[in-house]
Parts: sequence; structure tokens; C-alpha cells
Amino acid sequence: MEDYSEVRVQLTRRFADFFEYDFITPGQGSWSYARALEDLYEPVEGDAKSYRIKTRRLMVAEHHLRKYDEPLLLQLLQKPLECLPAFEDALQNFVKSGVDQTLQRLLEDSGSENLTIGLKGDFGRSEVSPRQLTSSLLNQLVCVFGIVTKCSLVRPKLVTSVHYSEASKQPAPRVLGLCSCNYLGG
Repeated sequence: MEDYSEVRVQLTRRFADFFEYDFITPGQGSWSYARALEDLYEPVEGDAKSYRIKTRRLMVAEHHLRKYDEPLLLQLLQKPLECLPAFEDALQNFVKSGVDQTLQRLLEDSGSENLTIGLKGDFGRSEVSPRQLTSSLLNQLVCVFGIVTKCSLVRPKLVTSVHYSEASKQPAPRVLGLCSCNYLGG
């Protein structure tokens, strides 16, 4: 089995190549994610030379990933905990390479150079409603869509309290109450 750091370095390289890829649209010319970085900041009102960060999340279209490298998209959907940190590393390196000097300066001035990745588009089987969200989708990237009609605050409740008896040197569980959550306190 490969070392996790080696896998992350390889994925970072693949995602870095994705950011440098030019997408050609018939009738509209070419487009790249270097132009999308301009959407992360905006000019300050009243001062045409000053800018401020509007958002720290770069939205990546699913169909762009599919067009660039479909196995990479499938790997991202199946193993997001492995792929998303590498994707965000590639984004950080892409910005630090100087492709957008204004954004690079704004991030340095703010003190936090962290940018995140957001995904949008058609996720196919990975697009589910709250009722379809099951344990089979654990550790996968899914898009949950639906309308929230009722929402309540769930507070963890103590289910079992375990007390240690010095005399018998045995733990003695005491059931305090039943609840629908799986929180165990001690």
C-alpha cells in the first residue's frame, strides 16, 4: 500500500494540472480557473484601486472535472477525505504561483491564506434527498437536496453513568434514562 503522503502529493499534482487546463467552449473561446479567481474579490466602493475579499471558496463545476479527468472526479466522489485536502493544496499552490497578484496580495494582507473548494453541478447517484441519505453513503461526497419543513434542536442526553466501586474494584453501571441518541456520558 502506498504511503498517504505520496498519494496526496500525486493527487495535488493532478489537481494542479486541472487548474492550469484551458476549457474550450465553442463560440465563447477558452476559459480557465485563473479567471475564476477574480470572482473571489471585489473592488471597494469609492476606491477603484482597493479590493476586498468577497469569499474564500472557489466553486468548481463538476462537469469541468469530468471533462478534464473523469476518473479523478470519481475518486473525489468516492474518497473525499483523501482528495479534498490535496485539491485545496493545489489551489493554495496555484494562487501562490502568482497567477493572480491581487488575490495573492489580499490573502497575505488578511493574515490567512486559506482558500477552500466548493463543488457544484450534477452529481448523478451522489445527489440524494434527506430520506435517501443512508449509511451506504458514509465517507462519500454527496449532494443533499430538499426542503426543510421541520427542524428541532437535538441535545445530547446522558444514557448511562458508570461508577467505580473502591470496595469491589468493579465498575457498576447505572441506567439513568433512555433517549433516542447514542451519546454516552461518564
